[in-house]
Amino acid sequence: MEVQFICKTSSFSFNFTQKEQLELISKQKSWPGAFISKIEQNGLMHVKFDRKMKIPDHPEYIQNETITLNETTYPILNLTAIPGKFSEKSMLGFNWTFIKFTSSEMLIQLDFENLDYISSKS
Repeated sequence: MEVQFICKTSSFSFNFTQKEQLELISKQKSWPGAFISKIEQNGLMHVKFDRKMKIPDHPEYIQNETITLNETTYPILNLTAIPGKFSEKSMLGFNWTFIKFTSSEMLIQLDFENLDYISSKS
């Protein structure tokens, strides 16, 4: 079984108003990249950044906060499990908890509803 994870973050900072965010977007040449470097056997997911990040004043807001842009609301962080060729999508439900944010890495605890269907090997 193969399961692929996608970790999407909004391109917005927690410390700016929407007007300030739009001004930053217009000036930004490129956005920091993030990738999942590993998922430990206990479900701890390591997301690495491709450059040093400013640590938000309240990184725990990653857990439940949203941002609204052009009347559309987006989660600050959206995690999705994409089933592999032999995976059942209905068995891949999970919850997640924000653990830690440093200038180079973010840690997220994944808790799967059906742990028996998740494997660290493909």
